[in-house]
Amino acid sequence: MKLDELIRSLDEAGESRESGFEVHGKLSSVDVDRITDDSRELSQQSIFAITALSEQHLDSALEGSPALIIAPFRMKGSAKLQKFETKGAVLFGRQPARSRPEWILALLAGIYYDHPDRKLDITAVTGTNGKTSISRMLYHSWKSEGKNCAVIGTLGATYFASGKEIHIETGYTTPRSYQLLELLHRMHQAGIEKVALEASSEALALGRLECIHFHQAIFCGLSVDHLDYHRTMHRYFMAKVHLFTLLRRGKGKGKGKGKAIVQDLSRTSEDQYSRKLQRYLGRLGLETTVVDSFASFQLNVPVEFNQRNANLAWKASGLPFDSGLFAGMPDVPGRMNRIAVNDGVDAIVDYAHTPDALQRILEQLSKMDYRHLICVFGCGGNRDSSKRLLMGRAAMELATEIIVTDDNPRKEDPASIRKQILEAKHLPDLKPVFQELLEMPDRREAIICALNMASERSGNGEKSCVLIAGKGHEDYQIYGTEKKHFSDQEVVQAWQAEKNP
Repeated sequence: MKLDELIRSLDEAGESRESGFEVHGKLSSVDVDRITDDSRELSQQSIFAITALSEQHLDSALEGSPALIIAPFRMKGSAKLQKFETKGAVLFGRQPARSRPEWILALLAGIYYDHPDRKLDITAVTGTNGKTSISRMLYHSWKSEGKNCAVIGTLGATYFASGKEIHIETGYTTPRSYQLLELLHRMHQAGIEKVALEASSEALALGRLECIHFHQAIFCGLSVDHLDYHRTMHRYFMAKVHLFTLLRRGKGKGKGKGKAIVQDLSRTSEDQYSRKLQRYLGRLGLETTVVDSFASFQLNVPVEFNQRNANLAWKASGLPFDSGLFAGMPDVPGRMNRIAVNDGVDAIVDYAHTPDALQRILEQLSKMDYRHLICVFGCGGNRDSSKRLLMGRAAMELATEIIVTDDNPRKEDPASIRKQILEAKHLPDLKPVFQELLEMPDRREAIICALNMASERSGNGEKSCVLIAGKGHEDYQIYGTEKKHFSDQEVVQAWQAEKNP
């Protein structure tokens, strides 16, 4: 598509009676080859957007001499951009609400890829815990019915069409707007009709889902996480709420357009965020299904929170109730993956990396027939530090043995992270049940120690469980800027093979 034609299409796509954009410099008629905010991908036929993430790379982008730069209105008059205008064009949004480059970037990408989101039924899933499981369950239910469908999220993108399944690595839970639209375009061309999409709070805050049309959106709850980015729970919640504002332009019928599906746990515990969201949805006029009672499904791991995930997926699937809907579903990588190590020991690898997720899984496992519940976990570096103490509390109040180890410390001091977790033992209101508490930096050694401990303590018909939490599907450890291969599952399997040749 030619650049000048693409820009002429903006006002119509923006649904504005008056021009909401202004172009400075030389607007050419080159064939656009790429729309991006990655300065490394540019050619003289590209469009580059100065987003919150890419502004620091503006000098590099200018060296690439793109055909057009999308800039925030506050940069109007910038000496760098004025110099660029002598050979290229700069686009500004006039209206304050629509001047963000992220919004214009998504709008242009939609035009460029011929709005594939409007040709697909897209169900977005948001919440602190459960997005991956719910989206995968939704994909499985559609696939089981023979529908051409897809799922996009933490584990990459997978789509099923004409009896074939194809997987694509994406690198993000929620891809950037132009990457997502290109992916949706590819899926539409393959005959896909339905898509389950994980919508992360960071992606929503960064504008990656602007201008995307959704058929449905699922809210699966909110708890402490990502405060390193959002700073407060209110801002974290508002990022999630934005998905339902976007849902108003969706593909449903009636005034509110798209359909909202909201989990409400207030029958059994305080669930303030669900109630707040429901009040907001009422003001928006969106069709809303509140899920506050949960049917029983046959699941590989039938714990309570997995049953709740299954109910949300079923409600969104459009299929009649069938308790066996997910019975044949393979384990979601890194989500409650059970390895029967030997007759007396089970190992469970799970992505639980928030206080709520760790507490929930430990509560469920503590209700099962395990004499010892050994928890191996750590917390990531350069991430929300407020959750470290809370995760320590959850483990100390529910696990019988605990080994605190490393989990992607990144550029933080690993010992400092572990110390913050261990401070939970000094909480005045702590109700500890643990019998042993160890600190073991090397994650491989920590897992092996836990498996040896479980094997020694099981016997006389008593079973032990080793919960290895935090990394789940991840197959790496990050120290500083160095990323090395590491898999919790592989460590367990290697130990199992050595002990049971």
